[in-house]
Amino acid sequence: MTATELYIQFAWSLQISLVFERLAGVARLRRCPKIPRGCRSAELSKTTARILLLSPTQQATSYAYRPCHSILTEIPFLKVLSNLVSTMRLLEGNSDGGFSLTEHFADAKPKYAILSHTWGAMTEEVTFADLIDGTSEAKVGYDKIRFCGEQARCHGLQYFWVDTCCIDKASSSELQEAINSMFNWYRDATKCYVYLSDVSVIGFDGDDQLSKKTWELEFSASRWFTRGWTLQELIAPRTVEFFSKERCPLGDKKSLEQAIHGITRIPYDALRGDRPLHEFSVDERMSWAKDRKTTRQEDAAYCLLGIFDIYMPLIYGEGRKKALIRLRKEIREAQMPQNNASVSFKDGRTISFKNFTSSFNDAPVDLLSIHFMERAHELGLVSKAHQVNEESAPTRYAIWGIPGVGKTQLALRYTKVFLEDATVSAVFWMSCSSLEKLHQGFSRLLNLIDHPDQFKPEQNARIVAARRWLEQPEVSGILRWLLVLDNVDISTIDFLRENLPRQGKQGRILITTRTEAVAHAVCKASGRLQLSLELEPPAVENAITFFLKSVGVSENSMSSVSRRQVTDLIKFLGCLPFAIEHAASFMTQSSQTIDSFTRLYRGNEKSQVRSNLYRYLTLLPTEASNLYRFSIGEAYSQLTKQSRSRAYLRPIFMV
Repeated sequence: MTATELYIQFAWSLQISLVFERLAGVARLRRCPKIPRGCRSAELSKTTARILLLSPTQQATSYAYRPCHSILTEIPFLKVLSNLVSTMRLLEGNSDGGFSLTEHFADAKPKYAILSHTWGAMTEEVTFADLIDGTSEAKVGYDKIRFCGEQARCHGLQYFWVDTCCIDKASSSELQEAINSMFNWYRDATKCYVYLSDVSVIGFDGDDQLSKKTWELEFSASRWFTRGWTLQELIAPRTVEFFSKERCPLGDKKSLEQAIHGITRIPYDALRGDRPLHEFSVDERMSWAKDRKTTRQEDAAYCLLGIFDIYMPLIYGEGRKKALIRLRKEIREAQMPQNNASVSFKDGRTISFKNFTSSFNDAPVDLLSIHFMERAHELGLVSKAHQVNEESAPTRYAIWGIPGVGKTQLALRYTKVFLEDATVSAVFWMSCSSLEKLHQGFSRLLNLIDHPDQFKPEQNARIVAARRWLEQPEVSGILRWLLVLDNVDISTIDFLRENLPRQGKQGRILITTRTEAVAHAVCKASGRLQLSLELEPPAVENAITFFLKSVGVSENSMSSVSRRQVTDLIKFLGCLPFAIEHAASFMTQSSQTIDSFTRLYRGNEKSQVRSNLYRYLTLLPTEASNLYRFSIGEAYSQLTKQSRSRAYLRPIFMV
């Protein structure tokens, strides 16, 4: 037997009892009040304790707590073994109201509560070192820890976790493990308590609606909703309870759901946990964190690891941009890390493509209204048009109508319908209001599929590469695709005619535009005019339902007078979804009643309609081009004749 083998056998015999106990989830390392000089823990076997004798320096410092994981790493051989051991440090409440540190295997941890909060100054927060040194009670942040422990005890929970002191941030390896595990720690918590230090309920009377409105405004403006790390702390736990700085309960994630959604724009099914996060697109999940801030630049990426179920090494100092690039790369590889397929083209080139095995949606679905009018009939027409394709070229279908009628919303909703098919599919979204945006859209398509030609400097080469791939997507495992061309303008028609794919039955093209002429021009392929749909404002009853959902009012709770006011307002807004949603948003934010909003709008309409009409005309180049020779009044009259009612135009002037 070699010396190395003897050393390994010796080291293993010293630690085998402890390791097996920990793997079985039987043993846990508790805080030891004061460790006898020369020995670390009474829970370690005598044999183990003999090898863990302290140096004179270590004996002099005599820690009150030391995790078993760190002890293992001091033995060279077992340092490798310790990397395979995932642990979580918890605070354990004592009978005297105090608490102590404990450590548990990740797969054998007890039920626990967890605290979510915003950090104060570093000098105020209690750290792991403060607990070890016994100086924690002198810090301001100690009150938050005590609050969490007391609240956990009220719910019958002995253990709880606080990020400031349960992670030894002096250890880079421990910090990395903690950050990559944190989403799971919040998800697995029995209770999550959110302590809002900037929300006060002093003087609040439960029956006083005015004082309730005050703390609700403070709640909406709380710093907690602006921080990067609190995003996963909101989404991951099933149960989240909110408390004011006086420790008074404000409600939970369910009772405050509407307010939380209004603040964060996170969909209800994501807040409730009713829908797996991976079913939301990457861009949609990224949008949830768009306006959130982190103290350290790199944490803008690291705080999203759990949201995307990604493991990534931490490199503090790389900067925000590089950290986000690495995150995007990890996400892309996690979603589409498949085998490559080589394809030979007629020009003699052979290109290797990544092979996709799962569908993806590039559409900006985060812009889809949460109160989207179902438009079941219109969705059915689009789906039916895309079901059968007797031609060799992709099916084209256009949705056209006046601004604000909901063309983009309908297209966004259809992208989700399209991906309900189990076939591996892809949705690509391009803004077509200008040639520049179209060029960017084709380049983005190449990036999404990781096309080898994505880095070619010649713009035309990238456009041709994108078109060829759309004509032969099976090289990447994509069996069907949908290309949405949103807001097509007359200035982009020639480009689209030349560069849209000309073959491939597996392709579907959906166009949105404001005019019938543009719709027909883009839909015409190979001399054959394909279908189009004029999208009209919804019926008054449907528009009323949409409005009430947007303002969060139950139809059953309305009086006949209120019902009549709503009906008048909806008719006044021309039943246009865009105008209705913006009116509802304005009313909600400014606490306006329906009656006061209507009076405000009617009072300002005459003075603002002319200037807003000019802005409206600039948005409609095809119609407005024939109207500039008229005066503003004549133009308004002419546009009124072209529409079914003058009311359809009013909301646009109000914008």
